[in-house]
Amino acid sequence: MTTARAETAKVRQILLWYDQPEILFLERSALEYVLAVSSAHADNADNIYVGASMTLAMIEEYQAGKCDLRFALAHANLRRYWTFSFTGSEAEVTLTKIRKSSDVLASSLPDAGFFSREHHRIELIRHKIPDAEEQFSIDGSWELGEFSKFYSQVEDIYYIFNDIDLYEDPASTFATKNTISRAFDRPWGGGGSYVAFYDKIANDNSHIAPLKVSGIKYNSPGYVAVKAKKKPFDNIIALLQAYADNGLNTRKAYYALNKLMSFSGFLKADGPKAPVTPAMRDSIISLSRALTALMPGVSFDLFMRMTGDNVVVSAKVLMSVFRRVEKLYRFFEEGRVSYQGLDTIPLPDEDS
Repeated sequence: MTTARAETAKVRQILLWYDQPEILFLERSALEYVLAVSSAHADNADNIYVGASMTLAMIEEYQAGKCDLRFALAHANLRRYWTFSFTGSEAEVTLTKIRKSSDVLASSLPDAGFFSREHHRIELIRHKIPDAEEQFSIDGSWELGEFSKFYSQVEDIYYIFNDIDLYEDPASTFATKNTISRAFDRPWGGGGSYVAFYDKIANDNSHIAPLKVSGIKYNSPGYVAVKAKKKPFDNIIALLQAYADNGLNTRKAYYALNKLMSFSGFLKADGPKAPVTPAMRDSIISLSRALTALMPGVSFDLFMRMTGDNVVVSAKVLMSVFRRVEKLYRFFEEGRVSYQGLDTIPLPDEDS
């Protein structure tokens, strides 16, 4: 058996227990999980386990009964297999990599026909898999590109809210939070772009809590149906409702922050020539907090933590969320999109 350097994983759940733990669910990072079974190899002690790396999508397929445990373990992601010891009480275990050809793995594969219904549901990933189907009603005249723009605004805000939820979740690992922080900070290196930023968080979330179109009817009246996590989706609707109720003050708060950021050169592609002074930092924080006070579910202080206390990047992210809300709300204001429970204002206040 060929071994490699040791890795670690958190023990998230004992899925099956007879006289001892038989099946375990581990988390290595936000993008990698491990399903493990008690080793049946003759040379191994009772507390030795063999596991296979899985993506969230693979775990979802297994949990849904699309394959049995034998198949899931035999098709590990990137052919990554592990062995480790576990006595039943450890919160974290040390993994040692083994080859797919190892006789330890071959002798430990369960019999065919053992499906996920035979053990506890995998609780940790339940909140990461779409659990609701929501529907937007559409009407009026649409160009094909407008559907794409509408969905893009929904998607961008949805993934922001999902990152917020994950970052604040006490169950999220340091690795998960670090992945989110990198997504919030790295795309802005050397100036960066909003497209790169939203592409990065969408790519990270596609493995964790994907937003999926589940149905669409183009003919007016029609609909766009999506599968989503309920909490971040509900946060989108609450944010749109707040904008509908107080759009004028929200826009004024945004314009004040935008004016300061633009005048100071922070919105330029290559960034400002001078560093952020303490007085400027205080002004950005004050104006950003004033804006987030009008945007439920969005916290500038949380953005600061997610970006490693980078006040300029945090303000840019906040401003980009506002612009997407404004563009998304326009579809509702025009009467071309509606959602049951969202009340748009027919005569919005005019900016003075």
